[in-house]
Amino acid sequence: MIDIPTIALVLGLADLAFAAAATFYFKSSPQQYAPLALWRSGRALIGIGLLLVWARTLVTLDLLPTLSHLLMLGGSALELAAYIKLIDRQGWRWPLLSTAVLALLVRVALPLMEVPREMLPVYFSLVMAGFYAAMGAVLLHGRRASPLEQLIGANNLIAALLFLFRVAWGIGAGGLMPFATSLPNLMLWIGTFVISILNGYGFLLIGKQQEDQRLRQAHARLAAAEAEQRELLSMVSHEFRTPTAMIQASLDSLKHLRDETTPAVASRIHNIALANRRLYRLADALICQDRLRNLRIETIARPVDLGALARTVATTDPTQPRCTIADGLPLIHADAELLEIALHNLIDNANLHGTSAEPPEIRVYQDGRALELSVADQGVGIPDASKDRIFERFNRGRGSRGSGLGLPIVRKIAALHGGSVRVRDNCPRGAVFVLRLPLRPASALADAP
Repeated sequence: MIDIPTIALVLGLADLAFAAAATFYFKSSPQQYAPLALWRSGRALIGIGLLLVWARTLVTLDLLPTLSHLLMLGGSALELAAYIKLIDRQGWRWPLLSTAVLALLVRVALPLMEVPREMLPVYFSLVMAGFYAAMGAVLLHGRRASPLEQLIGANNLIAALLFLFRVAWGIGAGGLMPFATSLPNLMLWIGTFVISILNGYGFLLIGKQQEDQRLRQAHARLAAAEAEQRELLSMVSHEFRTPTAMIQASLDSLKHLRDETTPAVASRIHNIALANRRLYRLADALICQDRLRNLRIETIARPVDLGALARTVATTDPTQPRCTIADGLPLIHADAELLEIALHNLIDNANLHGTSAEPPEIRVYQDGRALELSVADQGVGIPDASKDRIFERFNRGRGSRGSGLGLPIVRKIAALHGGSVRVRDNCPRGAVFVLRLPLRPASALADAP
């Protein structure tokens, strides 16, 4: 024999479990999904109402039938609101609210009007049939529903028919006994149990699908914005090259007038040259950043004398950094162009944060199965809390005049060579950036991510 109060208990717990699942879903979601929020509240009210139905077998209180009906009717109204919100239909709020309030008020008034207790389940079933029919119609009418929405809509229409069958039976029999094991009660409770479980899983899945769609749209917008940004940066960086080349040509021509130039003018020309070189390096950094953000970079691996490369870069830099090269260094298989860009960026970073009186110091040496290239400055140093963040794109320290691109580029180039870059404190002041490059064959570099 099927025990209807036990079915009510299990169904009530299932509805509360669905409401809890929706709550946990919200905690992992960046924003609340409005239809799912309404549906969660509706399921919670229906679950509590069903538990009160089961409690009626344990506690005899005249208030319990009315309270359980009110909770389930209010929960069904919220569930209908969730379906309407799901299809984004406008102008429904006040009609639904008015209908739900009227249905609740009538249910409260029926006992006061001395309506027979056996007819109260008939009225309850009639209103529930209306709510379920509206849920089915909303999902199946007015727009192209997904297969999952069609399934839920069909389930709701079946539930509406079950409640109407119970209404007709109750009217014909002159009333209903809620816990009687009659045909309409059995059909209603068993059918509602199956439909409630299917709809619960279905609506949670709809919420997940909607969230996935929003994420896909957000990723598409982000990709489009990044593409526009890269196009703008690429265009601007290439446009920088023409005026900087013209300025450099003019500065080169002024070298022939060195004997006729006063020290004050020569100092200003030197400052212009430094500023122009920095602008040129910024253009290179933007172009390199655009290149490094590709999904795969074709590195050109060949034997490179890292010490000779560092000495060449040092002699061509206007600040003339000091360079110390260890003896007997092995050749390293690497992309010389990328390593030169990395070293230029480290020198520029040292010039920005060091002192003009003390040029940067470059050292190249071997440490086990790796070569290390370090650039030290005599600046204010870097706080321990910022040592990891400075390698992030567009991260600029307090008072920095840099672009926030140089160090991320160095880190990417190091990763392409299977190496790393780190920063430590210099003694007595300043910072030391260390680019570590493992000694690997050329084939290993070609396979680097």
